[in-house]
Amino acid sequence: MMTEARQLVAQADLGAQESVVQEWLLPAVRLRGRQELGAAWPGGRPSSRFGGLPRLARGTEWPRTVSGAPMTFVAQVDLAEAGGIPAYYGLPDNGVLSFFVSNTDGQVLYARTSTAELTLTDPPEDLPEEALFGETWLTGFTEITLPGSESPQVAALRLPPDGLRAYCRLLRDLNDNAELPFRAGAIHRLLGHPWPIQWDVAARAIKMASDLDWILLLQVRDERFAGLQWGSEGGVAYFLIPRADLAHHRFERVQLVIQSH
Repeated sequence: MMTEARQLVAQADLGAQESVVQEWLLPAVRLRGRQELGAAWPGGRPSSRFGGLPRLARGTEWPRTVSGAPMTFVAQVDLAEAGGIPAYYGLPDNGVLSFFVSNTDGQVLYARTSTAELTLTDPPEDLPEEALFGETWLTGFTEITLPGSESPQVAALRLPPDGLRAYCRLLRDLNDNAELPFRAGAIHRLLGHPWPIQWDVAARAIKMASDLDWILLLQVRDERFAGLQWGSEGGVAYFLIPRADLAHHRFERVQLVIQSH
């Protein structure tokens, strides 16, 4: 798939900027829920999901904020279902990532085991019922990503109007090559480039630690089936992590960024 993506970039009529765009190409996993895929699951129901209750390693404490409030469980991703993409970023091809949020912060737990070996964990008694999301099962599709057309990276290229239109066509061609419906800014994505809907996604993380190379771990849009909503309608939550931390399987410095229209 990466070879095909490089060919698409070469054919995109980007002129002198082609080599820069080639360097931007990153593999990712597009995540989609059961309601988007129909009733039948090819190969059986996946382990990855939004909402419901997490499966955690026995003895693992439910994440809490600095003030002691319980966090909300958002998603669980089984890396064995990610098509080998995590290995590109230094992650193993098995293990489970569990994502939690509060109003301003995110936390990620990593268990290097299969979902089947983890324990379904009840929420703490002080977690409000409205902080529990409905369960939506997920499956993943490999894709090759580039920064969005309104991202800071593309703005820095100062493309002329024809060049910007060529770049937008390239984004669509990449999407068509992956045989996925084009839904700019309205996608769930594991790894790869974030698709910002307002500003530089990493700006907040960089402000806190400018010496780190922040990359996307998970992007989650509003999901009405699970009851997920980030800010006003059309919001997206981004979990960012320093690249070096990801390669060493350390998730203590994950940052949550939320954008909405």
